[in-house]
Amino acid sequence: MLASDFEEARFRAHLVASLAEDLGLSPIVDAARDVELRLGRLGQEPLAGYGAAIARLSEAIRPELFY
Repeated sequence: MLASDFEEARFRAHLVASLAEDLGLSPIVDAARDVELRLGRLGQEPLAGYGAAIARLSEAIRPELFY
């Protein structure tokens, strides 16, 4: 993660979830929402497992989903 910039990670997870929802890509929406949940709100410490959640989101965003 970019030098532990959790605010940026929260923003990007929300953006991914919103865009994926608009496109009907529910596996990506679910993974991005999990990242949002584990990162918590602004000013909070992230919950355990946020790194694994980000890895699952990365796995959910696979090129073969779009072909």
